[in-house]
Amino acid sequence: LDNIQNLAMQSEHVKLWLEMHSEICVVISSNETSDDPRGNLSWMLQNLKVGMFAIIQHWMYLVPRSASTVMRALVMYGDMFPSIDRADVSYNVLNIPHYFPVHSESEVCVDLDKCKQALLQLLAVAMDRHLPLNYITEVRFIQGDDLWLSPHYQRDSCCITLLHYSPDGVVSKLYFDEYYRAAKQLQPRMHWGKYFDLNPQDVRSMYKHFDDFNQARKRMDPKSIFINALLSRTFGF
Repeated sequence: LDNIQNLAMQSEHVKLWLEMHSEICVVISSNETSDDPRGNLSWMLQNLKVGMFAIIQHWMYLVPRSASTVMRALVMYGDMFPSIDRADVSYNVLNIPHYFPVHSESEVCVDLDKCKQALLQLLAVAMDRHLPLNYITEVRFIQGDDLWLSPHYQRDSCCITLLHYSPDGVVSKLYFDEYYRAAKQLQPRMHWGKYFDLNPQDVRSMYKHFDDFNQARKRMDPKSIFINALLSRTFGF
């Protein structure tokens, strides 16, 4: 944790996979190269691993008390995070479309300087509430931009992705909401394409150009053709 900002800067693309029960962290770094493709897992082996993990995952859902033991064993002894040096085209390296079975996600983005504090809060929430965490946690690092409603507006971000499997969604929602409340003092911004439960006051506090955006929206869409129930509830449009 003390070295996390240096890790974020060591390659063109960096992300971390954390298993909260074992305190094991996997660093995944990617750089542009002219090397020939190498080190790719076979399609059959990759899908076999996904199928096996899906079965184990459902067991952890049925027996929540087993989650910490099973996840720790998978990471430490099950070759869940193999060490791989590979080269391939970018869409095969940066995307992992078949690696994880069905799950829910929520992503909290904080200022890069607050990454350590945000991760310590996540660990505290998971342990204090005894939540059955049956997935890894992913941490990504995103360069700041100038888009008014971007989670990375004018700040380099540490993005903490919470992943969880719960077919009825109850435990996943509890986990996501509990962490958002715990991290609220860090001025988080949520990933718009993943789970969030925000109201217009939350959004206005996150984005100083929220009203400017709304004025531009009204000019471009005066009849609110592109507004739906979710946007009305979240933004108050």
